[in-house]
Amino acid sequence: MKRIGRKWDRCLLEYSTSSHKNHIKSIREKLVAFDTKPDEEGRSNKQECLYCYYVGTDRIGGSAYTTTTCGICGKEVTFSSTNTDVLCKECGKEHDLCKHCGSDMQMRLRRKKEWPEARF
Repeated sequence: MKRIGRKWDRCLLEYSTSSHKNHIKSIREKLVAFDTKPDEEGRSNKQECLYCYYVGTDRIGGSAYTTTTCGICGKEVTFSSTNTDVLCKECGKEHDLCKHCGSDMQMRLRRKKEWPEARF
């Protein structure tokens, strides 16, 4: 494969620099939100872990209705894009797990609760 190189000019310099500065600013804002947790009620209602709610918000998915199964109970869940959750909201709540990625809601590795097992 051969890719045609981009010609460097002042426009590319300004665009790249500005874009990267904005991205760094966004990362800093997300980390402040992660550390201060300003919207715990909203996070709890969405059943998302600290990372998914405060940091991993730049999700990309294809534009197609997508049906998948919950990773614990096997229930079919439909989403409006290809960016699907790992668990249904009910299993996430029952086991204190993030419905989007399946991690612990409080980012704990050592849990007192029993680990759930897939039932399908």
